[in-house]
Amino acid sequence: VENIQPDNTTYYYYLIVTQDDGNKVVTSPIWYSRNDLLLPVTLINFTAQYVNSSRTGLLKWSTAQEINSLAFAVERSTDGGLTWTTLGTVAAAGTSNSFRQYQFTDLQPKEGTNAYRLRQIDQDGKFTITKIVTINLRSTSDTYFTVSPNPAQGFTYVYSTTATMSASTIVLSDLSGRILKQQSANLSNAAPYRLDMPAIPAGIYLVKIFSENKVTVQKLVVR
Repeated sequence: VENIQPDNTTYYYYLIVTQDDGNKVVTSPIWYSRNDLLLPVTLINFTAQYVNSSRTGLLKWSTAQEINSLAFAVERSTDGGLTWTTLGTVAAAGTSNSFRQYQFTDLQPKEGTNAYRLRQIDQDGKFTITKIVTINLRSTSDTYFTVSPNPAQGFTYVYSTTATMSASTIVLSDLSGRILKQQSANLSNAAPYRLDMPAIPAGIYLVKIFSENKVTVQKLVVR
């Protein structure tokens, strides 16, 4: 018997049996729901982690099935989900019934909470938004290190406020975020790092120190 029931409907069916004596018996109904729609993408997992060695955010996700998928747009929010910015796109498999793995690197995660989501885009332009995952970069500028002298001219020193030596990366940037100098250093309160800046014009700058999953920021005035 051909199934002519429309998609996304629920019908019930029964049989009418005519006996030899002409009497009819009606069977109990059988309920049947028809849904021919398959999900374009079956997402298995979606994770985010901070990579201290490169100071980046690593996003990973995998799928078990894809039907006419076009791409994954990676979106980030740093204001609690009020606004989202597209960081980049990753090409999807198209149509696949096998396990697929993807990843994307956020080269410049921001201080505080970085929220990420995927916009899974189909070839017909339709899209689906995934769950949200986060990484958090803690700022501890009042406790982690100090810059002295400040204001400075030609050079300054970066001091850690702890006695324990820690491998860190020191970045000097202007207020727009443009990196002017970057250097790896082992810091402690007994072993400050001399930050030379002979060609830096007078103005206000930012000194950032990256260590583990912490980002510490302090303003520096250059005369």
